[in-house]
Amino acid sequence: MENTGGPDIITAVAAKDAERAFVMGITPNSAIAIPKGSKPSFASDGAHIMVVHKSSGLKNGEFIPMTLSLAKAGNVRVKAFIQDPPSEDAMKMSMSDDDGKMDHSAMDHSIYGNMGVMEIASGLDAPKIEMSVARNEKNDWLIEITTDNFEFFEPVTEPLVHKDGQGHGHLYLNGLKLQRMFSQEAELGALPPGKHVISVTLNTNDHKAYSIDGSPVSASAEIVVE
Repeated sequence: MENTGGPDIITAVAAKDAERAFVMGITPNSAIAIPKGSKPSFASDGAHIMVVHKSSGLKNGEFIPMTLSLAKAGNVRVKAFIQDPPSEDAMKMSMSDDDGKMDHSAMDHSIYGNMGVMEIASGLDAPKIEMSVARNEKNDWLIEITTDNFEFFEPVTEPLVHKDGQGHGHLYLNGLKLQRMFSQEAELGALPPGKHVISVTLNTNDHKAYSIDGSPVSASAEIVVE
């Protein structure tokens, strides 16, 4: 998604010929908030849309017409394409353009197969993260994180090689993925009124979530917008 206007909220989702369509993965009692000027995405490692379709014969390459209803922008028509889960090799190939450079806007594979989690091995110095959030005079929100035993790294060529203690962050608002962080700072545009939870997880170069005893290495902050 791309929000070229002010802050907004997704109030409903609908899909043609579906028995049900709904959003999962949103922080309880929170709105599906879209910050001003943001490019969030529904993703399986965050908030995502579930569709219970009437047809069991949908094939790879077909699409389901859908409608997102927003409080201010109204109804927006989108398409959900049917696609078989790609292999790990295919996913890595799709992340590069013809020059071998990565297109980070197209990457979102952290939940496929065994690529989802990187459990910190016993004896290694586990990454740690803390976060602070502040609003500036423009009503934008500034996120700053500090880490221990972790190095931000933005790869520009294949392959995506894991290195202990190295990687990037995933930034979420109420569970909706907003962007990746390749440095300690990020900025969000104005938010709609209400209570919101901003969170960041630390992830490996090959997009697995760092985890300690089954829990993601993450930091969260709750804010209230009047």
